[in-house]
Amino acid sequence: MLEIFEELRKKLDSVMIKAINRRVVLYGYGRSGQFIQWYADYYHSIKIDFIVRENMKTNIPYNFPSFPPSVFDFNYKDINNAIIWITFADSKKAKDKLKKLGFTEGKDYFDFCEIVYGKNKVWESDNSLDVFTQRKTGNRDIQFLEYLEYKYGCNFVTEIDRSYYDREGICVGYKVTTVREIFSILDKCHCIPNASDAIMDIGAGKGGGVFSLLDYGFEKVGGVELEERIYHVLKHNIDLIDKKISGKVELLCRDAMQLTSELDTYNWFYCFLSDGEHWKKLAKNIRESEERNPRKITVIVRNPYTLARESFEQNGFILINSFSIDTRQRVVNVYTNDV
Repeated sequence: MLEIFEELRKKLDSVMIKAINRRVVLYGYGRSGQFIQWYADYYHSIKIDFIVRENMKTNIPYNFPSFPPSVFDFNYKDINNAIIWITFADSKKAKDKLKKLGFTEGKDYFDFCEIVYGKNKVWESDNSLDVFTQRKTGNRDIQFLEYLEYKYGCNFVTEIDRSYYDREGICVGYKVTTVREIFSILDKCHCIPNASDAIMDIGAGKGGGVFSLLDYGFEKVGGVELEERIYHVLKHNIDLIDKKISGKVELLCRDAMQLTSELDTYNWFYCFLSDGEHWKKLAKNIRESEERNPRKITVIVRNPYTLARESFEQNGFILINSFSIDTRQRVVNVYTNDV
């Protein structure tokens, strides 16, 4: 685990351990709520019993354990004796309701956004016209990488549409890769990094995947990004926290399809690319790297289009796992040269 996330983990853990062996209500199911649900299960084996949402119009299946706030008025299944976790910034209305029902803050319910960010639960407006350096505005969410933005001034979470890129073809629009995504994938790969393992993030964006891979336990992580303006944001993010991760990260502003010897010190590759002919070149380059430096290689492919599978299989790689995760691009394929 990265030291830079330790403070956030302590804040979350101090609340969550009070809920062990208790029923838990998650009040709010935006990005923060989804993260808190995952974190509670992943680190403390706490399952959410009820999800309460102010807005019931969003498209969530009816079999999902989601209720409007009126569920407290009914005391359905003794919900009023549960621990309640509020997970959205504008929490006054929710707190007022809970107080009227006899709940006590700090004992029966907890405001996670306030616990993490204090009273600074809203980002200031960013009037920058440069989409590559523009930062998030509005309510803060509870996420590992957004916490780094709050703590160190990094820039991870704002999306960039592909229409702003200078290069076409292999580029996809930028969206942040989160700790939750990386951990879900590597767990299903039965990955336990040791000192000799190194992983390259191909299409590294602003570095969300790089930090997540370090947090998972890799001692060396490579980040390759083609779009120069995004690369500058990636490098700036690393520079802001360099003392905490010194010597563990190698950054390249390159076309990953042109890499040769740069691949030779890595035995894991994480690829999140668009469909296209570049898969043929990437698979061939990794195979040639194996010939120069024989080793077991594992390749993780997000967006596993047919051409990607064909390219890796034609270059001697075997599909050993195919699964989905509960995030934006769900399907993941895993290839290896050695079974």
